[in-house]
Amino acid sequence: MSSKRDKLKSFSEEWFGFFVSLIRILFLGKKNIPTPGRQKDSHSIIIFGNGPSFKDMIENQTDFWVDKSRLMVNFSACSSYFEVVKPNYYLVADPVFWLHKDKEEKLFHALTNKTDWDLILFMPADAFKSMHWQREIKKNKHIRVYPHNTIPIEGPDWFCDWAFRKGLGVPRPHNVLIPALMVALRMGFSQIYLSGAEHSWIHDIGISDDNRVIMNFTHFYDNGKTNKTDQTQYASYPLYQILYHQYIIFKMYREIEAVSKRWGLKIYNTTPGSFIDAFERYALNKNL
Repeated sequence: MSSKRDKLKSFSEEWFGFFVSLIRILFLGKKNIPTPGRQKDSHSIIIFGNGPSFKDMIENQTDFWVDKSRLMVNFSACSSYFEVVKPNYYLVADPVFWLHKDKEEKLFHALTNKTDWDLILFMPADAFKSMHWQREIKKNKHIRVYPHNTIPIEGPDWFCDWAFRKGLGVPRPHNVLIPALMVALRMGFSQIYLSGAEHSWIHDIGISDDNRVIMNFTHFYDNGKTNKTDQTQYASYPLYQILYHQYIIFKMYREIEAVSKRWGLKIYNTTPGSFIDAFERYALNKNL
């Protein structure tokens, strides 16, 4: 009996997600999302997250990443490694990068002044309401901007595949790697490698004596120091909400893995000690 209830619940959730997603597409999203061609004669791309293992990949695994297309995210352009990697693609997802002037100026000043190679910048459709970053990026002739939708898409597989291929949305984008992976899949890279994606936040969660949540995130550009912003920004949220947010992220990775299989593409996780259990692990001492 419980099996029937579970199936009915799953069916109801799937079709509820379908109708909600359809409404989002019709009223919230950008409809025409072009797909850029692959910039290099390569069927492989490496997506660099900003976790601590990023440094080891760049400094000690050059033979692995140098011949692949490369995608970086968020604040990584502000580090000296940006000019070492010289990514072909760059993706921003968080509204903080166009709603907060200090962060907007910091990121886009770095992109504009450092980039002397051809770079495709993916920006959320909502970001085009802001003119400041667009004026800054137009100063650099090497940077081409493409929109990407961050509308959450749910529903039957056939509907999700259709929406994802059209660029109408993504699995719930609770972190930047979710749209980054979907962009890479949409461009048709047959092999997608994740690096710097520890996602080991469970080690970094604490509760203060006054019951405030503390999360000490470390990015590769923090030089081993705790990110003070991340240490305080979760203090107003109860622990269950933060854990639910993490639950959604790991669930979305499972959905992305299912999409990659349906599309005949492959995602590998090269990050040592990563908590992401959705993608096949790839040891960096292997030879392709």
